[in-house]
Amino acid sequence: MIICPKCQAETENGGLFCVGCGSPLAGDADQVPVNEQPPQIPPQYPQEEYPPMQQQPVQQEYPPPQEYLQQFPPPQFPQQEHAPQQQQQGYAPQQQQQGYAPPQQQQGYAPPQQYPPQQQQFSQPPQSQQYSPQKPPKESKKSKKGLIIGAVVAACLIISAAVVYFVFDPFGWNSQDKQRGNTVGNIANNGIAAIEGDRIYYTNSSDDFKLYSMKTDGNDNRWLNDIFFPGYINVLDGWIYFSQLGWLMTVGDRDFDPSEFGVYKMRTDGSGLRKISDDLATNLSVIGNRIYYLNWNDRHIYSIDTDGNDKQQVNNDSANHMNVVGDLIYYINTDDGDPDRSWVGRIYVMQTDGSGRRRVSDDVAYFINADGDKIYYTNSDDSSKIYCINTDGSNRQRLSDDSAGAINVAGGRIYYTNDSDSMRLYSMRTDGSDVRRLCENSSYSINVLGDRIIYDGYEGTYTMRTDGSGMMSLDEFTSRAG
Repeated sequence: MIICPKCQAETENGGLFCVGCGSPLAGDADQVPVNEQPPQIPPQYPQEEYPPMQQQPVQQEYPPPQEYLQQFPPPQFPQQEHAPQQQQQGYAPQQQQQGYAPPQQQQGYAPPQQYPPQQQQFSQPPQSQQYSPQKPPKESKKSKKGLIIGAVVAACLIISAAVVYFVFDPFGWNSQDKQRGNTVGNIANNGIAAIEGDRIYYTNSSDDFKLYSMKTDGNDNRWLNDIFFPGYINVLDGWIYFSQLGWLMTVGDRDFDPSEFGVYKMRTDGSGLRKISDDLATNLSVIGNRIYYLNWNDRHIYSIDTDGNDKQQVNNDSANHMNVVGDLIYYINTDDGDPDRSWVGRIYVMQTDGSGRRRVSDDVAYFINADGDKIYYTNSDDSSKIYCINTDGSNRQRLSDDSAGAINVAGGRIYYTNDSDSMRLYSMRTDGSDVRRLCENSSYSINVLGDRIIYDGYEGTYTMRTDGSGMMSLDEFTSRAG
């Protein structure tokens, strides 16, 4: 047994702390035989009867356990290893000896209540210092969630814009082919106007049918050149393409120089004018880097590149009213029509290289507009009433009881010259509903540019909004804006 020099309490050999007062037992503490009981040692009481250690006066003579334990921390190693304090003088690792246990585990000892947090120094670090590398901070989760929500919103906006642009086609550009110089409907109506950016390029009937440009609100009206009656106007990538149509017109006693007839190109500011073909071209359609047209010299369809080179004949049929949509050409085959009416025929389709030629409809048609998966046309077999048919030849329908002279399909509506009402301009939905009369004067060459219509009448060229409001002559429109 070891006798504590402070309180004279007995502790088994090998003990490090006094079971009576908790004081450390130095190596020079008196050891007495087990059967020797010094008279000054007080009797041992059970824990429940022994007064708490913190109430003994002797505790006040020694530093608190917290300060001592900071100087001599208890071992935290497995029992097979020695504690870090084995190098201190008089200390030998005794944890393997029988009878050793940390003071807080021996019977009759209770840690002082005024220092309960000391047990946490010998256990795991505080929870606030424990981090799991697999779990990002809460801020990262919120940030990631915000990015996901932002991406979803952006995707929804992009999809909505695509639906509006391709399905509803608010600017009148055919949804199957955006790299084109003018719309199918405008080209079918002589292409007297085209739009690029915020400018409209048009044939000015008030100035001897010369080529002009203006902003879409009528401002900044500019003369571009003196070539008479440019038609089938296409504007693409800063270039204007057109066909000189003087050979189609009779204007008083005016004489035309045949050398002026042909296909031209120039920059949108009027510079760089040059002729790229001598053919009498109608239905001129610029698609990407090629130009497709109907050559009135032999009534066949041809194509050239935008510099006038690489001329190719596409078909051998006599054609009229040609629409180029993507890689397909829809046209009226006048060789398969009415011999007494050389301007009408049945609807055919082929690839732009002339392959895959087939007939779409048995009706004899005159005016055609291909839009999406539908073809709209005037049926010459039924008093030129407006019909539609799928591009594969199925689902033929009559849409109106009106006889039409010209049609232009744009923005989900059909704009047409109503021959049943003195050639006044009308519109209706593509299913034949919501028929509206838009103006009181006669009309032809209906061109739709965004939310505005430009059309020729017997009294001049006019413009109005697509709902029929704001109708005025083009001269008045440009003079008001200027």
